[in-house]
Amino acid sequence: MSGRSTPTQRDRLLRLLQKRAPAWVALPEILALHIAQYNARVFELRRHGYVIENKQEGEKSWFRLVANPAPTFPQFSDLTPERSYPD
Repeated sequence: MSGRSTPTQRDRLLRLLQKRAPAWVALPEILALHIAQYNARVFELRRHGYVIENKQEGEKSWFRLVANPAPTFPQFSDLTPERSYPD
């Protein structure tokens, strides 16, 4: 996701979820990546368009990646008409 040479916590989480998709990933596996505030990282990924489900079984938490964000096409990002057209 980021252009940095060192993967961010969000990048590491995303790679784990992508690698294991569509299987569920147990919270201890996520915590083993030394991800601080894992819920914040999941929230960030969701804001970027990733569909991530979570479930709770007793005291165990699980997460899985359901869908990647839809591709965007920057060249078409602004199709608002010009205010005036030259003659």
